[in-house]
Amino acid sequence: DQRKNVVQYDDVMNRHRKAVYAMRREILLQTSIKSRVKEFIHEEITKLVASPESTTDKFEAIIKEVFPFDEATLDRLFDSEPSKFEAAFKTEADELYDARELTFTEEIMRKVERDVYLQILDNLWMQHLENMDHLREGIHWLSVGQRDPLVEYRRQSQVLFAALQENLRHEVVRALFSAEPVDPDDLDEPVETDLT
Repeated sequence: DQRKNVVQYDDVMNRHRKAVYAMRREILLQTSIKSRVKEFIHEEITKLVASPESTTDKFEAIIKEVFPFDEATLDRLFDSEPSKFEAAFKTEADELYDARELTFTEEIMRKVERDVYLQILDNLWMQHLENMDHLREGIHWLSVGQRDPLVEYRRQSQVLFAALQENLRHEVVRALFSAEPVDPDDLDEPVETDLT
């Protein structure tokens, strides 16, 4: 019975691994992930607008943490009718994205998007592996609480995997809007480190 449980625990991890590797492969094979990034931006806005914080005085700071809008843009946004707020937010975000693409150039923006996406996915995947180890180590305690450890493991592992995907979207959008272009002249200069 113990071996059967180990196999079932491994099945859950293998499903997560396959999903993450498929995401990674898809990004590596595409020359542009612009449409996915735009989708992420719109999903992030929908989530922000639907959040309980959207009716609090913290909402502006929450928006600015991801979308570095200037004061004039924020004023326009918050002056829009509540029923049109999400659409206005998406329009402003699309304009901000287009401006960043102009600043970086299309070619560099595609590379930045791909690099940021892969780096964040890899970091979140490593974190997820650690979280799953902790979950697996502690799950046997649930049998003490009269719950089926395997059922609970599956449920909680799904919660963790959904969080990985949500964090990926949030962090990719935040990173792309906070990235700054480097002066091309600086790219050729060696970077000083402790080793040099």
